[in-house]
Amino acid sequence: MGDHTEATQVDFDPARISYREILRRVWESHDPRRNHSSRQYQNAIFYSGEAQKAAALETMAEVRERLGREVRTVVAPLDRFYPAEGYHQKYYLRGLQLLLNDFARAGYGDELFRESRVAARLNGYVGGFGTREQLERELPSFGLSDAGIAVLRRVVEEGSGGTCG
Repeated sequence: MGDHTEATQVDFDPARISYREILRRVWESHDPRRNHSSRQYQNAIFYSGEAQKAAALETMAEVRERLGREVRTVVAPLDRFYPAEGYHQKYYLRGLQLLLNDFARAGYGDELFRESRVAARLNGYVGGFGTREQLERELPSFGLSDAGIAVLRRVVEEGSGGTCG
């Protein structure tokens, strides 16, 4: 792990959210004045291409000006992204075996599960992100069993973050 940084890959539709908006949220989600001594846990923003590089550096300068001090978050080119081991994927969702069973019945292997938009959305809901109203709008598109729907609704209502099964 010494030459890797744990990171999250964000695939996005620029018609729905801009790279700058994603950057704004990243800058707000951590303390850019500090950085971990280990490369594994460093604060970092990785860019792909010159437009993303320019946006990352511009927003970094804005943050530096707003804070009035050095920004220690690393801004670097994305070289290669390695997915984490399977047991790290969709962490919150993995706490709900009934929902995992729905994926297994649908024929999801490890890679399909890792790359699944539905699994990502469900992981977010189980992790406490999203509202009941958002869930109800999306629920028909998830393809869950009746039992899976009931568990998901309960978890979102209780805000239990994947601790029930």
